[in-house]
Amino acid sequence: MLSLMPEQRKFPLVIRNALCAEDVRPEANGKHSLLGVFAGDLLVQELVGAVRMAFYIEATTKVTGIIEANVIVYFDKQPIIKGEAKLDFLNVEDPAVFAIPSFPVMLTKEGELRVDIECNGATRTVLKKMVRKADLEAMARAREKSLKALTPPAPRRRRPRNL
Repeated sequence: MLSLMPEQRKFPLVIRNALCAEDVRPEANGKHSLLGVFAGDLLVQELVGAVRMAFYIEATTKVTGIIEANVIVYFDKQPIIKGEAKLDFLNVEDPAVFAIPSFPVMLTKEGELRVDIECNGATRTVLKKMVRKADLEAMARAREKSLKALTPPAPRRRRPRNL
């Protein structure tokens, strides 16, 4: 039998991946497709209106059996969505997936987007992203300029020699 420390018994999940995307879709083969994965901070041109977001969390466990967990998404310390799950782990190596499909998130100011999992009276933060206003056009120009600087010049054509 697996011997666990008290803290491990309290929060038995091991988070393998936690991602924020524009959408998470279940596929016929039991897997998920992630569309528009957000890497780094969430940069928006305007802080007015809703942005569609979805979340994908993959976890294994330290113990077998039924585990109940809550997934809570916060923006600027305010809960915006909560999901409940009851998972039956038959093997500690088999992953469970928390897939939260796309929903609108109102962004009216800069702040922190955070995803927590509550389990057995303990809470773990599994994902944090900062939402920031950015001049996306200026960023695109700077990126284009840096890509041009990295692109080697075209090779010079040599004229054939007359023999």
